[in-house]
This record gives sequence, structure tokens and C-alpha cells, in this order.
Amino acid sequence: VLWRILAGSRTAILVGLVTALIAIPLGTALGLAAAWFGGRVDAAINMLYTIVASVPDILLVIAIAFAMGRGMATVCVALAATSWIVAMRLVRGEALKQKALGYVDAARAIGAPSLRIALRHLLPNVMHVVIVVAVLVLVSAIKAEVVLTYLGLGIQEGTSWGLLLTAASQDIGNGVWWPLAATVAAMFLLIYGLSVGGDALRDELDPRLE
Repeated sequence: VLWRILAGSRTAILVGLVTALIAIPLGTALGLAAAWFGGRVDAAINMLYTIVASVPDILLVIAIAFAMGRGMATVCVALAATSWIVAMRLVRGEALKQKALGYVDAARAIGAPSLRIALRHLLPNVMHVVIVVAVLVLVSAIKAEVVLTYLGLGIQEGTSWGLLLTAASQDIGNGVWWPLAATVAAMFLLIYGLSVGGDALRDELDPRLE
């Protein structure tokens, strides 16, 4: 049971990392573009966000599962397809605040190109938000993978905490409770550790705390 729990943790972390690696760069790029260019670019990105946000996550997962087949790749793509929204909204809001500060006007005054200002000045000052969102996406993806697999929409082969919970819930009727307790405890420790580590990293990178 312990080996299966450890293997399930590797699967959960892999799903979370792949989802974050897809969603965070996409959401950050769209958020920066919306804040920096404004106007029609901002309106188009917000329209895209509204369309994606209006589709229930579970329906999107089912649609992607039918298109790609069930498995880890399907879970990662489906979760990333909705997770970028959080990154885009928060990065856009913070970038709008940073854009109104004096250092951006100073960079413009000396003739710095727009792309250089956005990447070398604006992006580093929103990285603390990106870190927070990355941890949120990572944790949410881990929990979502377990739920989707438990419902039969996620990973069907290999080792997953969702599969372990399915098997453990069937053993409860026979008085075997420790596999369920061990799996839940492992999930708690991993998610708690990621949350605490993300908060500490955010505090180190937040320029307002220097």
C-alpha cells in the first residue's frame, strides 16, 4: 500500500507540474498583453476568458476525453485549458497596477521599446503573483486529477490516488480503513507542503516586502 501511495504521489505531482507548465506561461502572457496593450487586445482576451469560463469544467473534461481518450495527457490538457484563466486575471490586475507606476513612465521617457519594458521591467514585478498562481494551479490540478480519476474520467491505468481511493472505499465495508486513511494523509501532507512552500517563495519574490 505504501509503495502505491508513493507512486500515486509521483503521478499527482507530474500532472500538477505539466498542467502548471502549460497554463501559467499562457495565462501570464495573455495577462501581460491585456494590461500592456489595452484597447482591443484587452477586450479580445477578456472575451476569450469569458467564453472559456462559461463552459463548466466537467463538460470540457468530458469533451477532451472523447477527443483524446482517457489518460494522463487528457487530464493535463483539460485542466490547463481552464487553469490559465486564473493566471490571466491575476497577472492582468497586478500588471495594470505596475503599469501606472513611475518606473514604467521613466522607461518610456528614455525610449525603451514596449516589449523590453514589458519583459524586463513589468514581468519581474508581477512574478510574485505568478508564483502564487502557479502554486494554486499545481494544488488544484492535483486535487482535480484525484477527483476526475475517482469519477472514471481521468487516469485509468497505472497508479493514481483516485484509483487508490476507489479501491479503498470498497474495502471500508470489510473493515479495512487504513489504505483510505493513508491515502488521504499523503494527499494532505503534499498539498500542505506545496502551499507553505509557495507562500514562502512568494514572500521572497514580492518586491513590496523588501
